[in-house]
Amino acid sequence: MNMMGKEYKYINAEYIGRVLDFAEKLNNGKPTTAVDRFSYRAFAYAVQLYGYNGFPQVVPDQKFDAVPSTTLYRGVKDTEHNANLLCDYDYHYGFGTWGDGIYSITERPIAFHYTKKSPLSAENTESEEELNQRIMTFKVDPRTKFVNLNKIFQQVRLAGPARLLCLPEVRELFKFSHTLSKERENLLNQLLTSNISLAALFIGYEGLKYFGDADEETDVLLNRGKMIVSESEFRRVCALSRKYKDGTIDFAQKYANPEVEFLNE
Repeated sequence: MNMMGKEYKYINAEYIGRVLDFAEKLNNGKPTTAVDRFSYRAFAYAVQLYGYNGFPQVVPDQKFDAVPSTTLYRGVKDTEHNANLLCDYDYHYGFGTWGDGIYSITERPIAFHYTKKSPLSAENTESEEELNQRIMTFKVDPRTKFVNLNKIFQQVRLAGPARLLCLPEVRELFKFSHTLSKERENLLNQLLTSNISLAALFIGYEGLKYFGDADEETDVLLNRGKMIVSESEFRRVCALSRKYKDGTIDFAQKYANPEVEFLNE
């Protein structure tokens, strides 16, 4: 794409500039020691700017079964969090080891672990049925662009988001940073090195994948509009919610992302 008089294959220089404008206003252009919270807010702004905050797709159960992608499980400590993710324009992103975004995993027992309010306590008073209700099942559009973190780990042994530096897209991003003023270049570098999800979003990725020792797959989805949920699961999650218990399929379909047309092919 041609942005700001430069040829960039992977990045949108205009949008990155707007994220920098937002970040400057957050901290009045001054350095911050609260890097994680600072970069998280910049990431949340970028998600909206890039249009990654679309509503999940709600499809008939038989079409959900036909989606050619892996079933994922999201365990939360409060069912309200899953309903919020399905129904609300403003929703909560996970904040964790593998970046910011919508966390899920291919192994249901691991997702179950995250439903416990005191996972290390042997005195959990919550029933197994109650905990299972906090697990949401969904899939991701198979055309979603993920970056495989394992491959990055194998290519370069660095700490944190710096692992993304081996990608040509990131090298282009840092090349762009050299066209900025020194202050804005430092700000961009701070954001990139403190938030792997923001770096991935800037170079065109919609999610991050990590494969554990037992081949379990952890997904950190950046683009909510790529989620695909069955009608029955949507109704179940809404029925458990205090705020969204009257949620309907019509509500979800009103905001449906048309990119899931492949289900009708």
